Amino acid sequence: MASKDPKVVMKQMDPKLRKEFFCRWPELKSLNWSQLTKKRSIDPLVAAITQLGDIEKREIVRLLANFVTLKSENGIRILLEECDRRNPAARASIGEVNGKLDKIVYTYLHEPLVFQNALVAAEADRFTNRRGWNTWPPVSSGTLCTDTAAKERLGQRLIEYHAAEVRGDCCEINDYISSDGAVYIHAYLPDWFDNHMVFSETGNVDSLKFPLAFSILFVYTPRTGEFAMICEGGAKKQRELRLIFFETMLGLKVDNIPPESNAFRLDRVLGNGFAFDKHGVVGVRSVEVASMAWASKDEKAGLKWVGVRFSYKLDWNRRLEQLDRLLAAYDHTRNQIEVVSLDLRFEFHDSKHRSLTIRLSPRTCNIRSDDDELRRDMCDQCVTAWGFRNG
Repeated sequence: MASKDPKVVMKQMDPKLRKEFFCRWPELKSLNWSQLTKKRSIDPLVAAITQLGDIEKREIVRLLANFVTLKSENGIRILLEECDRRNPAARASIGEVNGKLDKIVYTYLHEPLVFQNALVAAEADRFTNRRGWNTWPPVSSGTLCTDTAAKERLGQRLIEYHAAEVRGDCCEINDYISSDGAVYIHAYLPDWFDNHMVFSETGNVDSLKFPLAFSILFVYTPRTGEFAMICEGGAKKQRELRLIFFETMLGLKVDNIPPESNAFRLDRVLGNGFAFDKHGVVGVRSVEVASMAWASKDEKAGLKWVGVRFSYKLDWNRRLEQLDRLLAAYDHTRNQIEVVSLDLRFEFHDSKHRSLTIRLSPRTCNIRSDDDELRRDMCDQCVTAWGFRNG
């Protein structure tokens, strides 16, 4: 995973693009940029950033982290797809920039709308691979409305719903349409209680306003009626928010039904007879588990997500022995847990296919985000051969 350490990111940026980026803050324009012509020469810049206000420093850190979010093969693919949709003429200019990070910085500077939409798409793609992402059977009727009035209605309903959490009196709604026609609707509520009283700079007592934070993601595909979402708060809250979404955005009253069942049976790997080399897929040289996460079946245990990283080059039986020792420390055995994610590292016989790590959860798999079609199909065949798929 690429580092989000701001200093590391700054050292990786092309010096010319770095200057263009940081000169957007007036306080940094006066720096002696002739001392910063080498990639690793950032000390004067770091010193100047530390003198900025807290808001400016947070903005810089956030933007640098956003650059890293897109710094992957999938991120660049999304960026170029957005460029083709929003401004095809800019594709050639972005293509001339060397390096993933510099392409992203260049796009942020010169094609901000492309950058913003690519970032939303990449973050939404990442959410679909998290625990808590749920899908529902398609709803075939109704017309989705995303105009300002509809988004204001949705925001107001969400404010009312979260009133018991004292999340404030504001809710920002952003929408984005992906290349396959799915509509992503992000809802941002205040990060925490917004009614703390403080003395303002004028000496008056005022309410301390906390920043908005990502709270809910709704995804609806008008063409198929498919609906999915993620938020904190459990299944009951998701079912209730789904009703609110359909009432305000489609004018429909839908049945309060549970989400669809799991798509993948990952607990199969806990059996003693399971082996990752039993797939029969030509072209795949080896598969090993890089890491996994498990949860206790006993809710009272409070173990909802425990990550495990395994030693390199051990077969699965040896890894199960490691897992057993770890579980003993939690007073658990394999039949008392469920697998909530698997990171699988694939190696291929053909050198033109680079190694690939995919993530599986009971509901999702990120194989489809790989842009190497043949490599993607080989991984897909393995998942089927292992009996992971439900139905």
